[in-house]
Amino acid sequence: MYTWSLVKKDDRSFVNPFLSSDQQHSWNQTDEEFLKHLKSVVKKLMAQWEKHVKAEIDYTGSTNWSDYSVYTGKSGYALLYFEAGKMLNSPEYIEQAFFMAEKCTMHLHKPNAKDLTFLTGVSGPLALAAACAHSLKQPEKEHHFLHRLQTLYRSFEVLTNSSDDMPDELLYGRAGCLFSLLYMKQHCHEKVNDDLIASVAKAIIGSGRRLANEMQLRGFITPPLMFEWHKQKYLGPAHGFAGILYLLLQITDYLEPGVVEDDIRLCLDFLLETRFPSGNFPSSLDSERDRLVQWCHGAPGFIHCFIAAAKVYNSDLYLSAAKQCADVTWERGILTKGVGLCHGISGNALAILHLYKHTKDPVYLYRAYKFSEIVMDDRPHEFRTPDRPLSLFEGTAGVILFLMNLLDPEKFACSFPGYQLNALDKK
Repeated sequence: MYTWSLVKKDDRSFVNPFLSSDQQHSWNQTDEEFLKHLKSVVKKLMAQWEKHVKAEIDYTGSTNWSDYSVYTGKSGYALLYFEAGKMLNSPEYIEQAFFMAEKCTMHLHKPNAKDLTFLTGVSGPLALAAACAHSLKQPEKEHHFLHRLQTLYRSFEVLTNSSDDMPDELLYGRAGCLFSLLYMKQHCHEKVNDDLIASVAKAIIGSGRRLANEMQLRGFITPPLMFEWHKQKYLGPAHGFAGILYLLLQITDYLEPGVVEDDIRLCLDFLLETRFPSGNFPSSLDSERDRLVQWCHGAPGFIHCFIAAAKVYNSDLYLSAAKQCADVTWERGILTKGVGLCHGISGNALAILHLYKHTKDPVYLYRAYKFSEIVMDDRPHEFRTPDRPLSLFEGTAGVILFLMNLLDPEKFACSFPGYQLNALDKK
């Protein structure tokens, strides 16, 4: 069906075969042949994925549920079912999502302070189960999971005490806990405690100020907030600045006076100054290597953050930054790592698709569809095989979610799972 070929640019990416023809092209959404092919591929991938999932899971026993995370485990399977159920108006998929999420909640181990987040911890299954129960109109179970998660969070003082040694990032830190609360609020409406949301946000701000002050006393020039994970000042959404700031921008009404202008905005401007000449971002402040272009590290993950900033501050500066990130992603985002969400082509394309949803500029839709051609191609290429090939963030589940959104990008949310919220869209 396709006439292009892939040629390695380096060990990280392939040359984008569509660059020479990308002269502000728009995607022809009436291309019935392509849409028919897209539907066929989604149906085929979903059937194959479900077959492998059923072979992997012991539905009646207690085995094979040790990885209950959204990131690589069974709750990620459940999240795909939940999103598919909403997009395709399928109660059966949502029921399957609820079954799997609820099953995961039965196998949660006793968490420590770094095992509380949506993507990698115990709150993912609990928050998702609450959302499913709400969608299926099961208020008693919805209340059970809402109460269970919020009670758990209240039992960890470290979550709301900025002086304690807990990371603030998305995968393992406070931002990942804040996401869980906001996810439940988005899907279960006003049944989440606002004081708990505000307390977690306050702890993130306090932690950021504390580290920034410590660094300034040592002679470093820093923005008002600074964050680190494993002693590295990461910048991308998974472990660093972009993910933390993105979530704080969703809840400006919860923040203390002055934080939005005096702290967050100055941090955003600081981030802009860290860009490489190419427009890409380093993975951390100490990195001088312009090499990673993926959601977790590099330009793609900053698209969501700068779009949120453009909305909050009504600023073309941040929208321009998001567009530059999309350009970098388009040029260098066909990755040898594969087609997954976290560090693959589907995640890069989903970030570009978010920019289309905000700007309605058809060039970004065109680029997302062109990336989908790479993802759907069944010819063998030198993509790396993921460690967890069925998972949401590394494997096929994430690919399906991306392609499914392309079936009707005008109607569907096209959200990056475990990261993107719609709070700003409702304001």
